[in-house]
Amino acid sequence: MVMVRELYFILWRFFATPVMIIFVISMTSCSSGSEGRGSVSNANPNPTNDPITATTLVVVSPIGTYQFGSIAVGAISTTNDFIFKNSGDLKSNCVLSLSDTTNFNITNSTCNSDMISGATCTVTAKATPQTVGTFQSGLKLTCDANGLSESVTAVLNVNSTNDTVGTIAGSGYFAQTEVGVDSSTISTFTISNPFSTPVTGCGAPYLSNAADFYVYGSSCGVSIPEWSQCDFYVKANPKSEGTRTSDLSFTCSNGGTFSFGSPLTVESSMPSLAWSQGPVVALTQSLSTWTQESDFFAQNASTYAFAVGCHSVVVSGDTDVFKVDTTAFNAQVAAANGFLGPWGKYDRVKITPNGTAVGSYALVLSFTCDNTPVIGAQTAVMTVNLNVVP
Repeated sequence: MVMVRELYFILWRFFATPVMIIFVISMTSCSSGSEGRGSVSNANPNPTNDPITATTLVVVSPIGTYQFGSIAVGAISTTNDFIFKNSGDLKSNCVLSLSDTTNFNITNSTCNSDMISGATCTVTAKATPQTVGTFQSGLKLTCDANGLSESVTAVLNVNSTNDTVGTIAGSGYFAQTEVGVDSSTISTFTISNPFSTPVTGCGAPYLSNAADFYVYGSSCGVSIPEWSQCDFYVKANPKSEGTRTSDLSFTCSNGGTFSFGSPLTVESSMPSLAWSQGPVVALTQSLSTWTQESDFFAQNASTYAFAVGCHSVVVSGDTDVFKVDTTAFNAQVAAANGFLGPWGKYDRVKITPNGTAVGSYALVLSFTCDNTPVIGAQTAVMTVNLNVVP
């Protein structure tokens, strides 16, 4: 310090210039090894109290927790982009990681190993829940620059429900119908997607009993957008008599199965042809007395099935021993174009015994309806046995 003061005095005395004073002060500062910006140590390359030292700072958008919403097990959510930025002033070497790779998936990433200052990169991710529950995953980008390591994490969240993604709304009861005939009822079923993501990979509506029920039409495609619905229509066409049922469901590979809560049901019936008496009728005629006329009619005993393609009555057997009048019966068949409704009847066939000799005789009346191809032809037969006595 004494030598410096002496030098200072000499310079002032002979040159008296402030420029040289500044130069000396600067040289004096440089001679110190413990003060100024040159004192930054390698152990701490980015001291927080030195704004001039270069830094790396990674940020992400959107910030906080991103909600993929509620989707079904096995479904795939819509994708979302996460943008990372190196907002520091150093080139950084960055590594991307995802903590839960079971229920989330990275579909695309431009976050490569190096990011210059101010650069951004994009990661596209989606939720793919495999079991029921609520799941979170950290989407983390870690960057290193000159020994300084920083990271930022986006939190992904999804709520996964069971594999039945929804229900099918509609009426599963069909009006009574006959075998082989479409029901008068067309049931509309509505499928609603209650989730915030589309349901995809959908097939056709499934009927466990496709013989007695069928899909008449549908507005449902291979996918159902989020919060939307579609309709399809079902008819009953039972192929056998009695109570016919079917389960109904709709399955999507990415979304699960929609199900109708109860079986579809239809009561089916076939025409039931019969004569008003019989099938065997016994008459007795006395040769010495007058014989009374008997009337017979044919009917369809079904409660709701029509007989169609009905024909005139056919008479066979000992026709010479009976007087048979089928005029009224056959006229009704013709007038109805061969239709015979539930509990309908054709009448009358008039039969009068006309035996001229003692003995036993038989007359056969046959009435046939062709019906639908599924049901096939039906024939009602009645035999009239006559015993002629003296």
